[in-house]
Parts: sequence; C-alpha cells; structure tokens
Amino acid sequence: ADVIKANKKVALENWDRFYKSEDV
Repeated sequence: ADVIKANKKVALENWDRFYKSEDV
C-alpha cells in the first residue's frame, strides 16, 4: 500500500507539473 501511495504521489506531481507547463 505504501509503495502504491508513493507511486501515486509521484504520478500526481508529474501530472501537475505537466498540466501547469501546458496551461502557461
């Protein structure tokens, strides 16, 4: 569970960074 949680956190951070770069 912890590994999945960590992977999900990284995925969300990467997606958020991509979304912000697209939005600008």
